[in-house]
Amino acid sequence: MTPAADNPVAGVSFWTSVKGGALAGTLGGSVLALSDFGSSWLWVAGVGSRIDLLIRLLLAWAPAGAIMGALLGALAFLGEQLPLGRYRHAALAVAVMAVPSIVLSNLLFSGPSASHLPFRPLWQVAAVAFMTITPAIAYQGGRRLWDSTRLPGWAMPAAGIGLSAGVSKIDQWVLPNLYLYLHHCLTLLAFTFATVGVAFAIRRYRPRVLRTDSPKVLALPMGAAMVLVGNILTFDASPNVRVALFEARASNSQSLMGTVVPLIRRPPGEAARQEAAERARSARQRRNSQIRAGDLPSWEGAHILLITVDALRADHLGIYGYPRGTSPSIDAWGQDAVVFRHAFTQAPHSSYSLCSTMTSEYLHETVDLDVPLPTQTLPKALEEHGYYTAAFYTEGIFHTEGERLVPYRETSFGFRRHDHRDIDAAGKTDSVLLEINRILEDGEDPSLLWVHYFDVHEPYRETTLGTEPMDRYDSEIQKTDREIGRLIGEARKRLTRDLIVVLSADHGEEFRDHGGVYHGSTLYNEQVRVPLIISAPDLGGQSLTQPVEMVDLAPTLLQMVGIEPPPSMRGDDLRPMLLGHEVDLGPAFSAVTYKRMAVDWPHKLIADLRFGNFELYDLEADPRERNNLAGTNPARVTELKGEVYAWLDSLSASGDESAADPLDAALARGRLGDRRAVPPLSELVADEDAPPEHRREAARILGALTDRRSADALHSALGSTDPELSTEAAIALGRLYDPRARTALQGLVHHPQVDVRTRAAVSLGRLRSRDAVPALIEALNQAPTRYDREDAVRWLGRLQDPRAIDALVSIIPDYRRRYLTMVALGQIGDSRAIAPLTEVLTWETHANIRDNAVRGLGQIGDPAAIDTVLSIAITEPSLRNTGESLVRLGAIEKGRIGGTDIRRGTPGFTACKETPLFHDWNFRERTWCEMKKDKATFPLKVPSSLREGSSALIRLRRLDSGAPLEVQVAIGSQPPEALTVDGSWTDFRFAVPGLERRTKATITYDDDDAKIGADHLLLLPTASE
Repeated sequence: MTPAADNPVAGVSFWTSVKGGALAGTLGGSVLALSDFGSSWLWVAGVGSRIDLLIRLLLAWAPAGAIMGALLGALAFLGEQLPLGRYRHAALAVAVMAVPSIVLSNLLFSGPSASHLPFRPLWQVAAVAFMTITPAIAYQGGRRLWDSTRLPGWAMPAAGIGLSAGVSKIDQWVLPNLYLYLHHCLTLLAFTFATVGVAFAIRRYRPRVLRTDSPKVLALPMGAAMVLVGNILTFDASPNVRVALFEARASNSQSLMGTVVPLIRRPPGEAARQEAAERARSARQRRNSQIRAGDLPSWEGAHILLITVDALRADHLGIYGYPRGTSPSIDAWGQDAVVFRHAFTQAPHSSYSLCSTMTSEYLHETVDLDVPLPTQTLPKALEEHGYYTAAFYTEGIFHTEGERLVPYRETSFGFRRHDHRDIDAAGKTDSVLLEINRILEDGEDPSLLWVHYFDVHEPYRETTLGTEPMDRYDSEIQKTDREIGRLIGEARKRLTRDLIVVLSADHGEEFRDHGGVYHGSTLYNEQVRVPLIISAPDLGGQSLTQPVEMVDLAPTLLQMVGIEPPPSMRGDDLRPMLLGHEVDLGPAFSAVTYKRMAVDWPHKLIADLRFGNFELYDLEADPRERNNLAGTNPARVTELKGEVYAWLDSLSASGDESAADPLDAALARGRLGDRRAVPPLSELVADEDAPPEHRREAARILGALTDRRSADALHSALGSTDPELSTEAAIALGRLYDPRARTALQGLVHHPQVDVRTRAAVSLGRLRSRDAVPALIEALNQAPTRYDREDAVRWLGRLQDPRAIDALVSIIPDYRRRYLTMVALGQIGDSRAIAPLTEVLTWETHANIRDNAVRGLGQIGDPAAIDTVLSIAITEPSLRNTGESLVRLGAIEKGRIGGTDIRRGTPGFTACKETPLFHDWNFRERTWCEMKKDKATFPLKVPSSLREGSSALIRLRRLDSGAPLEVQVAIGSQPPEALTVDGSWTDFRFAVPGLERRTKATITYDDDDAKIGADHLLLLPTASE
């Protein structure tokens, strides 16, 4: 062959080589874009969004590939100049790979297992040699193969593109969500394979574009850079697609975006924030003027009866449209009251919610600020004006986060009398009525009586309306409703003063509306929307749609009885609305963990400020919050996002009077979890002239924010001469899953201070190092915060170290961590955990904990647990982990149940997919199979004990983005069962009267374009057996 045919840059100029590299890189990057699209398009709804995804992938990878390809072309030309004959390019490959190989080898051998290998240094040297020399050998071998064989022209390009696709699929399906450096390496490898493959085609065909030679070729990478930057700067135009670009399913894009986006995009500037704050201040001024201008009523000296019900959803009351008849007493009383149809709690936790209601403060946000908690509460303000106050509530309301709200727990909010007995609704009503009698006997001073009914909180015991969880929940509402009706009726009869009655709740309750249960986890309406009904003499019945907040209640009640609210109370006076006036109250806000919500009717924004992800819903058209409009209504997202920022700024400014200083303001925002604080806090950590205590706090806050943009600043602080700063930097860097913190953390887990070593252990656990286990065990009880104590449970499970078994068993009595403990014991997989998990199932009543205990037994995989899990599968069909656990315990093979595990080569199914069980939530979704076409028939095992009748359990999901589809499942000669299958995994159960020993099942559906996934089909004994 000629030199030109043998080498793509032989005999060409530098500029032609750069141009050829840019062209190869553009095409190679396009290959990666198509690979990412193929793995992620099903997860993006709508044809338009899918086209947008494809375009943005191409506009990201083609220009990025052009830039990297141009660099490769320049290196190839320089290699051509080396005086090493035919080995010059191999030598260049060795030189280029040397430093990256050393770095990568150090990272690879710093893991929990590899770091303890015998002769570890020798293995590291071998790895460096392998990674350095292998590309050179591969290059030389490829050249010889090309020179010595008559391969068709498409062979080498096809091989390169095929290897690239293979590496991408390994990254996306086999190794998702592991170390970032590993994903970056695989992305570079996939890009290199694709680009080299394309380069072979370019070498053979020599396109005309390469036949000119001019320095103007620099315009190619420069133009590519501009396209890439423009693509990133317009991400906000496609927020739903933007989320897809950062997902692990698009692994190549995830690596590219994670590297490039922080260099180009910046958080919203101060000008935008100030503009939003100014709008909020103007709205407040308008509201205040409206309130002053109105003819507002007052009922001076009136009694106030405040009734709250734990976990009561507004949409489960008849007066809010619920058809089931759960609340006849409330419905009848509410006909002559003002009903606020869209009232929101400040957090879906009892402690934060009720404390915020009593103080009129957003405590979920401000408790993290370095200021004292508000001392003025509703009962204290009333006491100062001659009111008698009494409260009836269980101290269980402080179960979550109570340690952060100790002043309110210890003082009972300032109520003169308080009854904390844990009694049922009837007992609480009796207690309040006795208190009313005492008030009358003492001369009937004006009073505030607060009663908090706890019966509707899980576990739900009443079964009047059925035995399923929602049936029992509604039954508890019905029972509590009777007591509320009795209390209001008797209070009206006995008291002679005017009576103001308020009914509300601390939060709602979820029944898998968005995949979860209970409360305290999301900002969807089922958890944060609460009833709010107010009645007073001569106040006619109304139904109001304007969103309001529970922080509005205390100042409203105070002004209803003629008392000016304390200055610390943030809420609005709702009296103008009680009279039917239209008042602009601005958005209603709520928060949980790091998410914030703003509702400005009819739109609702849920913002995760850490990751810049936003959800927008039209509550009027979409009350179930299923259709995210963030991509189709960006102007509304921007408007409500500005309101959230203005709200946070107002809280941080009032909490820190020095917030005019940008760094002080950043610290205040960081305490609130606002990721806009990351850049200035990173600068503060790196500023050696800043006060040491500020740098330490900044590092600690950055660890809590877990934003990759802070990684370099934290890494540089590891070498600080201030040992406290380097400690905080190491712990924060570990929370970012950054392996550069490993060495420092391995020392800190032996630190003399328990606070330091337990926090360091949690960070080292995130690096998958078993060196953290002893300190993580200590952290179970000694870590400074509840979050760290819970994280210790999570990482002891994920590290799968049997040393943690006894320690985890010892904390089972702790209810708040019990559900995590069940998961962790299962993840470790040690048979010693079977007995404690089984024992928990004999007394635990909470469904989610029972479900996780069943899951733990399934993960351990010891057939000794089959009887326990099978009994629960029969008697508690609402638990979701029983089927998967029975499969993993080998119940089919042991003949204890019938059916088939579809994942084991079942006819009619293909494309079985398995993901590593790293994430705690994908136990059931780890492995599943796709039907080959619209019909699958396969045999079932039917033990003799089930031939007279059984219960079928099948798990199905629609894999594409289509509408819910009817799927027919026929077992044996029985008539087919019609099941409605949508885009989420669902367990279906139905009775099977009788079966023959040799029985087949058939799954069919009528949609050639649909894709249906299945997990298993099980035959279980019926309850009577």
